[in-house]
Amino acid sequence: LPFALFPGSTMREMLRSSDPSTLSEPGGPGRAHVVHMDLDLTVDFVGQRLLGFVDLHCVRNASPKDGAWELVLDCSTDLVVHWLSVHGAMLDAAAWCRDETRKDAALGCPLRVNLPEGAEGQQVVRIAYETAAPGPNGEGSSALHWLTPAQTSGKVLPYLFSQCHSVHARAMVPCQDTCECKITYNASIRAPSCLNVLMSALKSTDGE
Repeated sequence: LPFALFPGSTMREMLRSSDPSTLSEPGGPGRAHVVHMDLDLTVDFVGQRLLGFVDLHCVRNASPKDGAWELVLDCSTDLVVHWLSVHGAMLDAAAWCRDETRKDAALGCPLRVNLPEGAEGQQVVRIAYETAAPGPNGEGSSALHWLTPAQTSGKVLPYLFSQCHSVHARAMVPCQDTCECKITYNASIRAPSCLNVLMSALKSTDGE
């Protein structure tokens, strides 16, 4: 049978998305794609940041059952990742990294996660993280826009809105930020009781 051998760098190029706006790798053998996201975040108006975790439910692409596989996510350079776990088991530092070889000023620095070999079904990867606060030189999450009370019409309460189009979702949460990856999501957002949290989802509250 005919066959071909590819250098490691060439094979990695083949696994990359055809979408030039993403550094994630949702397709191809040996990779995983996200199918659902659970966000659990707290809004810190004093520090102007979001902090908490995201649970990414991912499934293996076509690949040998017992082979190595990897989840590759878009992640902005200023998103602070604290730790990761899979189904509650903490991952050591050797199991995940920021891929500095693909770092891009506009697209970020991808997060690579080695998933347990031989695992079947959906894997739930929890990522504890926080967004970066705005700085004097343009630092901070490009997806989040913070207004002080003085900048609002009421002059009493602060205001926050997010804008994830077109490549800024990765500045709010590690994800596969590409149209090639369609997912469902749930979100639990904690904010001061004097403020309402709105999003493109059905709203519920526990009264806190």
